[in-house]
Amino acid sequence: MEIRKIDKGVNEIITGAQYLGQGASKEGYLKGDTVYKIPRGRYIIEDEEIVLGFPDTMEEVDQFLFDVYDLSRNMVWPLGQFAIELIVWEAIQQLRREGLEINCFAEIKDYYYDKNGVIVIEQEATNTDYIYDDEAVEEAIDNMRDEIDMLKPILEERFNIQLRDIRSGNYGITTDGRAKLFDFGISTTTQLDNYGSYSCPSSSWDEDCERYEDYNSYEEI
Repeated sequence: MEIRKIDKGVNEIITGAQYLGQGASKEGYLKGDTVYKIPRGRYIIEDEEIVLGFPDTMEEVDQFLFDVYDLSRNMVWPLGQFAIELIVWEAIQQLRREGLEINCFAEIKDYYYDKNGVIVIEQEATNTDYIYDDEAVEEAIDNMRDEIDMLKPILEERFNIQLRDIRSGNYGITTDGRAKLFDFGISTTTQLDNYGSYSCPSSSWDEDCERYEDYNSYEEI
């Protein structure tokens, strides 16, 4: 995946932004109507000078995860989710170019490496302070889920993407009153599922990594 690099560091990019908190893989910062998503543990990327090309397809994700693991196992979970999220987004863009109207994903406005090689995603803000009545919110969520249900078989057949983890913590309401999914970083079953958590890999992940080194093929995993 071609990702450009800009001549600014994360600290400069998020200057003046509101810190939204962090999840298992990301930190979020709000500036205007844009959320800046930064990998949790970004200092590891800066300190260890981790440089990796991101995968283009779901079929390439496991290799990417093993490559990250070789450099820093603590970054497998955050970078794996960023990689999958960008693959899903590029698939959505392809379907749009083919004429399919898709409104159920929070728009990714831009993504790039900062000057230190940290991946940054700029995304449309959700969970705004606008007030919506309960009925309107419920209708918006129903519409989002209907659209996701329509997209699921298309994404799976065309791109090997299996949309999952569709829960309230991963979607919000935008300023135009739509419910949109903003976190889709664990779509499809990959070796990321075996990793288990941000802080420590599971035993099955270690076993798979050893087997990968022995056989040099995921067909054997």
